[in-house]
Amino acid sequence: MPQVSEALQRLGRELAVARQEKIKLIKLVHGYGSTGAGGDIRIAVQNI
Repeated sequence: MPQVSEALQRLGRELAVARQEKIKLIKLVHGYGSTGAGGDIRIAVQNI
């Protein structure tokens, strides 16, 4: 389970690769966190 900062770094790297490869559509699949009520990573991604 990555921390929020690590997950955001991973997302940034993957988006950079997608841009370089001219990928036009990315589907981001996320879970609901360990509590089942919506995780910190989901919230952090929505805020960027």
